[in-house]
Amino acid sequence: MPDARCRYSLRAQGALAGLYLGCLLAAFSCSVSHPELEPLAEEDASVDANFDTLEDGSLDVEIDVAFDALADSTVDALEDTGRPEDSGMPDSDIDGGEDAGMDAGEDAAIDAPVDAAMDASDDSSMDAAFDAPADSAPDVALDSGEDACSATCIDERRLETCEGITVCDRCADATCFDFAPSNITSADPFGGTESITLPGGMLDTTACDRAGMNLEPVAGVSGEFLCVWRLESLQVSGPVDVTGRHGLAILVNGNFELSETGSISLAAAGTRAGAGGWHGSTHDADAFGPGAGSRGEAAIAIAGAGGGGFCAAGGRGGNSGLQDGGSGGSVALAETAEFLLQPLLGGSGGARGRRDQGGVGGGGGGALQISVRGIATLAGTINIAGAGGAGGSGGVGGSGGGGGAGGGFLFESSQRIVLASSLEVFAAGGGGGTGHRCAEERDDGDDGDILPPLGGDNGNCSPVSRTGAHGGNGGVREAGENGDSGRGRGGGGGGGAGCIVFRDVGTTTDLTAASLNGIFRRAAPRWVPR
Repeated sequence: MPDARCRYSLRAQGALAGLYLGCLLAAFSCSVSHPELEPLAEEDASVDANFDTLEDGSLDVEIDVAFDALADSTVDALEDTGRPEDSGMPDSDIDGGEDAGMDAGEDAAIDAPVDAAMDASDDSSMDAAFDAPADSAPDVALDSGEDACSATCIDERRLETCEGITVCDRCADATCFDFAPSNITSADPFGGTESITLPGGMLDTTACDRAGMNLEPVAGVSGEFLCVWRLESLQVSGPVDVTGRHGLAILVNGNFELSETGSISLAAAGTRAGAGGWHGSTHDADAFGPGAGSRGEAAIAIAGAGGGGFCAAGGRGGNSGLQDGGSGGSVALAETAEFLLQPLLGGSGGARGRRDQGGVGGGGGGALQISVRGIATLAGTINIAGAGGAGGSGGVGGSGGGGGAGGGFLFESSQRIVLASSLEVFAAGGGGGTGHRCAEERDDGDDGDILPPLGGDNGNCSPVSRTGAHGGNGGVREAGENGDSGRGRGGGGGGGAGCIVFRDVGTTTDLTAASLNGIFRRAAPRWVPR
């Protein structure tokens, strides 16, 4: 039957053509993929999906179209030449039935093994080619992004991170630091909300009862307290006198200004100490404080009393005949260069001269700390000087009292200080009093804010045996001088110098332009990581 033979021949030709095309398809197995591919690993999904879409949407269509066109042309050619024209079978039956059936059958039969081969090839070769870039490229991009977004100090006070820019008290080593004031143990040292201008007046640290004030213990000193005053801003434009038992620490969250007409005084006066210092002795005994001066010996003759000490030792009282003068006070810790007024202390008092007519000792200067987070302007006066010892007097006469030591002033700021040449700080010790000199006359030592603070002058008495000895000068940037010795009544020793400490990041003008009368030390502020 011719029709049957034609059908077998057509199928054989189609099979051969299919095998031929299969070989062609295998050549593309390294680069062609099919929709039947299973989903790949999550990290390769985007790459393989794009690849599959491209290849399936273009190459497969082109291959199937080419295959169909070849198969149809081959069948049509055989129908036109190998089948009798008068067979009576319409072309539409062959083309419509046989082509459709053969196309579906042949495509399915040929595509199946080819697709299987391609799938295996695609999964092994294409994945190998694309997996490495897919795995490594994003990591490289991520790493570079992290580096670009790492914390960086833009300048001394700003830190840039992925979240934005943070303002710090100090920025260093890609870290934000907060300014930590000395001698304050609370977790939130700043926090004052009141802005004040002081044209003058009094502050009492014993009561410590103004808004923003609190009594807080002095770290490392049992039983001692500071009056801590927290403010948002402070301007001092007139004279402010600070009295009381405790030292004063002013913590300013914003700006601080001590104008040229402004002053803050914690100076000693007579035997009374400045706020935070120790009193001079008023009776026949040693003085008060860790660096208290000692009384001299008294027998037939009367020796002078020793001066108080702090950051420098007090002077020794003058001898009288065979009697030794009292020793000057000393504070070993405070006399080292590493001592930066931690703890915050004032000066110790001078001792009283011997006998009832001995001169009383001078009080020690006070303790003041000012810590500023904002801009600080210093143009006025700070006075923490010790008081001079009194001279001996009356009757058979008494020896000279010792001078009080200068106190402690600690100023610290997280920013550069605006410093004027008009700034004066007085932290000198008081001069020692003279031994009784003539009749009822006596000469007291100078207070430490009179430069230089001279010891009492013995005058020109007659007879010489009744003449008292000079008192020692108070120390300005050094120890107090020893009182002079005499045949009758020794002079009191001068008080030692106090401390002036600056903890800052710099000043607008050199600190030597200011008048700093005390032992000066300087260091960086204290910083804590935020």
